[in-house]
Amino acid sequence: MIRSVAEPERIQFADKHYMVDPISMRQCRFQKNGSRSVGLRIGDDIPAARRESRNVKATLVVYCRPLNSGEKLELRVNKSKPVTISGDSDDELARIASKNPSGRKQSFEEDWWKRGEHKLQVAGDLWKLGHNDIKLTYSNASAQDASLLSITWIDLLLDYDEQ
Repeated sequence: MIRSVAEPERIQFADKHYMVDPISMRQCRFQKNGSRSVGLRIGDDIPAARRESRNVKATLVVYCRPLNSGEKLELRVNKSKPVTISGDSDDELARIASKNPSGRKQSFEEDWWKRGEHKLQVAGDLWKLGHNDIKLTYSNASAQDASLLSITWIDLLLDYDEQ
């Protein structure tokens, strides 16, 4: 790995893992409806990768609790169309069901952190070299449930393939 840093051409189109600054994530709390923006700085030039006949797969990984029925979280990258996490989806219902299937108090659950992991495919072309804006919009249509939603972490995974 250290040797690769000395040879930029080896890492230019290598898979990358970026993360939003955790300090900026402290403001990503929603009680009911609202929106927040966070920045993500990346060092990849995706148009250059396309010119080199490389395909870029971008996965946005968001960590928060499973969403309940009626809750929705939309994410927009650089003012694009939103990608959505919905509490009414089968994936979210499965996350809630796996929360504690035994009903007993547990001190440790294997893969506990995966319950809050949401992987969203986002077009690679939306990302630009330098600063990127991620707008998070939370809505809760349920009048009864006013649970706090905190986004604890956001990662971007870039995977390069030759076309």
